[in-house]
Amino acid sequence: MSDVVVSVVESTTAVTVTEQDVAVAVTETNVEVSSSTAGVQGATGATGATGATGATGAQGASGVISVTAPITNTGSASSAILGLDQTALSITQSQVTNLTTDLANRAVLNAANTFVGGSQTIATGSTGIVPFIINQPTNNQVNIAEFKINNSNNARVSPNGSIATAGNLAVGAVAITNANQLQVTATSATQLGAVIRGAASQSANLQEWQNSGGTVLNSITAGGQFRTSGIAGLDGSSAMLFAGGRSIQLFSGTNSLGGGTAVLGIANASTVPSTNPTGGGILYVEAGALKYRGSSGTITTLGAA
Repeated sequence: MSDVVVSVVESTTAVTVTEQDVAVAVTETNVEVSSSTAGVQGATGATGATGATGATGAQGASGVISVTAPITNTGSASSAILGLDQTALSITQSQVTNLTTDLANRAVLNAANTFVGGSQTIATGSTGIVPFIINQPTNNQVNIAEFKINNSNNARVSPNGSIATAGNLAVGAVAITNANQLQVTATSATQLGAVIRGAASQSANLQEWQNSGGTVLNSITAGGQFRTSGIAGLDGSSAMLFAGGRSIQLFSGTNSLGGGTAVLGIANASTVPSTNPTGGGILYVEAGALKYRGSSGTITTLGAA
């Protein structure tokens, strides 16, 4: 058995430590072992100490941002976005230029949702926009709108859209002449002053004049007939009164009065009566002659043609 020869060359390990910062420099040379049998491995060296943690920097003080020029966007976005926490934001009217004056000249809503203060103007700014809309829910039971004077309901829009007013109403004119309850003024010579158009299959009267108790005194029927209970004359008697200088044309849409004034024109009968009347007589014109037919059938010519 031959001898084992071990040759070891060991280098020196140098460690340098600085406070807080630890610097370790290790220089190691190769260990040459020539042997047919491996030598014992040396022990692992101790771990170096961890350096101290650096102190935390102080927080910047908070305060009011002072701006002496308009805020501009210096980023790449097309518009600057300024985020504000509303709960921490407090701005008084006096801090905003012209806001105090502007609000004083406008009506504002109070706690009861009532406009108080100055007048309120609604402007659309462009065509095709409805300036003001009141949209009621289905089956609404209260007025859509009310107009009051000293808390008295002077006019209103009912739940079904009907308009009622305690004052006077003018159509086609801003001012009401002589305090008329209802005034319709045509705005041009070719415009109708008022039109009452019946519905399809109209059955109710197109128009009525009633007394304070609702009794119909005069009416225009659905067929266009004029019915009257009598127009009181100046003496209070039940009679129809026509002003002086006015003529009357019967049974024709065209006057044929011969140039007369305060006369009565009667057109020829479209069909001459052929049976006897009951409880009265018939007055008519035939071929220009005024005739009378009594209840017995006697025909008397009152005036020749």
